Amino acid sequence: MSAVRSAEDLAATIDRYESFVRADPGNALLWLNLGNLYHRAARLEEAGACFERCLHDHPEVASARSQLASVRISQNKFDEAERMLRPLLQDAPEGDADPALLFNLGLSLYYQRRWVEAERWFMAAAGRGVGTPQCYAYLARCRHWAGDMEQATEYCQRWVNAARDAESRGYLALLHMDRGDIAEARRVAQEVLVESPDDSNAAVVAATAAIEGQEIAEASEQFQRVLVREPENARAWLGLGLACLYQQHHPEAITALERASGLLPDSVGIRVTLGWAIVAAREVRRAEEVFRDAIATDRNFGEAHGGLAVALALQMR
Repeated sequence: MSAVRSAEDLAATIDRYESFVRADPGNALLWLNLGNLYHRAARLEEAGACFERCLHDHPEVASARSQLASVRISQNKFDEAERMLRPLLQDAPEGDADPALLFNLGLSLYYQRRWVEAERWFMAAAGRGVGTPQCYAYLARCRHWAGDMEQATEYCQRWVNAARDAESRGYLALLHMDRGDIAEARRVAQEVLVESPDDSNAAVVAATAAIEGQEIAEASEQFQRVLVREPENARAWLGLGLACLYQQHHPEAITALERASGLLPDSVGIRVTLGWAIVAAREVRRAEEVFRDAIATDRNFGEAHGGLAVALALQMR
C-alpha cells in the first residue's frame, strides 16, 4: 500500500507542477523540478523535454544540462550523456567538480565498455564521498573486467562492508569463483541464496559448483531459472551450454553457447567452447570457422589453435 500511496503522491505532485509551468512557462526552476519529477516517474521522454526547454530558454542553467545527462543515462544513451557531462566537468574549478557528475560520467563510460576510463571517474567520485557503495560496486566490476581479481575482490569487500546486502555478497561469490576458490564461492553463494533466492550471481555460482560436482540436472535447472529472470545473462547461457554439453545434448549446447558468445563477443574462451560443442556435433567445417574466428581475435589463445587442428584433421586436411 505504501508504494501505491507514493505513486499517487508523485502523480499528484506532477499534476501540480504541470499547472505551475502552464501559468509561468518562463520559470527555469519549475521546468527543472517538473523534469526531475518525470524522471522519478520513469517518464523519460517528458523529463528530457523539460530539461531541453529549460536549456532553450535559459542556456546558462548548467544543472539542466547535468539533469538531461542523467535522463540520457536512464535511456541507455550513454554516448550522449558523456558528451553532455565532459564540458560540465572541464568548466568546473580544479578539485571542485560536482561528485555526482563524476559518478555519472563513470556510468556513461562503463556502459560503453570503457572500463579503464570509467574506473578513473568512479575513483574520483568515491574520493569525494558520493554513493560509496555504488562506487565500490562499479570499481569492483571495472577491475573484474580488467582481469585483476585481487583488486576487484578488495573493492567488492568494501562494497559488502558499506552496503551489507545480498547483492554485494552475491558478486563477491562470483569473484571467489573466478579466482578459482570454488569452495568459498559456493559457501558465500549458498548463504546469499537463503536470504535472497533470486540473486542471479549467487545462483550462477551455485549452479557452476553443481556442474563441478557432476550434479548436472540441478545445475541446468538453476541456470534456466536465472535465464527466466535475466534472458541476457551471458554466464547463465554459458553454464547451460556446458551442462547440455556434459549431457551430450549437442544442439541445445550449441544454441546456449551461441547466445553466450553473442552477449560476450570478446570472450575467446566462450567461442572456443562453442567450437568444441560443434566438433562434438560432427559439424567440423562449421567448427573450423569458429576456431579461425577465435584465433583472429586472440592469436595467443592456445586452445583455439588446438581446436582448429582437430577440425582440420577430422576433414583429412
